[in-house]
Amino acid sequence: MKISIHQPTENGLLLCGVPLAEGMVSAGSAFALRDERGEGLPLWWAERVHWPDGSVKWIFLHARIGVDCNAVELEAGEGTAATIEAVDGGGVELDGARLVVEDGVWTFAAGDRKVRVQPGGAVVDPGIESGGDYAVELVEASGIAPLLRLRQRCEDGLRFDHLLRLDPVQKVLHWQQRISFLTTETCRLKELGATLEFAEEGWTWGVDGGVHSRLQVLRPGFFALDGGEEMAGRPEAALRGEDASLILEKGWQRGPFALEAEGRQVRVGFYPQEAMPLAVQPGTSFRHSLRIGLGGVDGTPVTWSLDADAACASGAFGPLMACTEHTRRFYPGYEQAMDACMQGGRLTRLDKERGDSKGHPAMLAEEESQDEEYFGLQHYGDWPMALGAYGGGLRMYADNEYDTPFAYYLQFMRTGRPEYLEVAHHSAVHMADVDCMATTGDMRFHGYRETAEDHAEHRSRGGDLGHYWTDGLALNFLVGGDWWSWEAARDQARFLLDAFAGEGDDAIRRHFLG
Repeated sequence: MKISIHQPTENGLLLCGVPLAEGMVSAGSAFALRDERGEGLPLWWAERVHWPDGSVKWIFLHARIGVDCNAVELEAGEGTAATIEAVDGGGVELDGARLVVEDGVWTFAAGDRKVRVQPGGAVVDPGIESGGDYAVELVEASGIAPLLRLRQRCEDGLRFDHLLRLDPVQKVLHWQQRISFLTTETCRLKELGATLEFAEEGWTWGVDGGVHSRLQVLRPGFFALDGGEEMAGRPEAALRGEDASLILEKGWQRGPFALEAEGRQVRVGFYPQEAMPLAVQPGTSFRHSLRIGLGGVDGTPVTWSLDADAACASGAFGPLMACTEHTRRFYPGYEQAMDACMQGGRLTRLDKERGDSKGHPAMLAEEESQDEEYFGLQHYGDWPMALGAYGGGLRMYADNEYDTPFAYYLQFMRTGRPEYLEVAHHSAVHMADVDCMATTGDMRFHGYRETAEDHAEHRSRGGDLGHYWTDGLALNFLVGGDWWSWEAARDQARFLLDAFAGEGDDAIRRHFLG
């Protein structure tokens, strides 16, 4: 399988899922990754799922890519996966970088640089306890970029779940935090944050390269500096020092947020107290992603695509043909329709009153030109409908009906266009966190009239039997490595199996006939 590298960087980290045809590779086989000169590259892989005959259907790999590497070739055969084991206490140590975890607080160190990270909990009305101690698990024992998971042991209240990926070569820690509301009633999120203590001080800010004390974004398209008045703009949520850096990924897109720096201490407001309290329905989750650097680089993972012919021919997606000159010549209507659908997913302007005209489609990668209602912590990755849709009086969202991430993943495989991969990923993230219920495994749908979806006050209580899908969630794990999407897909599958349990068709009739 050929893997193309888009915009390679020095010592770039490649994280990539690869499908394989049935019967091609036996379980337990070895793999090797070679660059364009035929030289072997450091590689770790894990078998994710298998075909009915036991052969490997999907693997997920980590590799280290050079700045002059535009493509690599994955081969089955001789090779050894670079693996490690967790150190005492549940941390990891690799190539001079260390991640030490103790009582839900962790220290990331590389050489003589270090940062201490303390998640700050959440303020919720009514007050809800965050539960339990943390279970620590090394979920990807990679000798290239190991992934550690810290998950609170609780079945109700607020549950925090953290994924920590160590990139020792670039000296970057990729941290994802997910909070799940395991409640029975609606509550209001008032504040969510974390504190980081660095070994250095003195920062420049991504917003303008200057020196500030605080950046705050309470609504898309506007920001404030150092407690001043709001200004129009969409600033990068980033701090950079001599060696250290901190980047809140998709900051303004998934706002509100705030960054505050004082000396060596940085406070990250994942949901700052200045924002309006957010209504959160039972079972909802929210996540945030930070990249913390100690080596003078931002550590953005490598952008990639698979050989379209080989990926589609694997059979892992069912009948699927790569987009080529052949298909554009013989099936022009199909290809033009798919281009229009995929590229027209987001508009420059939505209707603000019933009957308003809408703007033209915006480029998917140019989020600054897209309407503000695509953005926000509870909305990003979903698709707003026209005012009045489905009988609702306000803006409603489609809840990714009918599996929007799956559609974008298929087109990514057919075309290799990286913007499709990004849209698919964030749509699946929204679906796993906001639409799939962490309490029951059920999946909410868009609703009608008074329950037309706004992700806050108006939500359906559960699912609808014409509105369940797991393919996009599963691919977000198999292609992109997202563990929370995989768990949402499995929980939903168990929910449906339980709903239709029993002999014969009685359970099915009961559901469809009420």
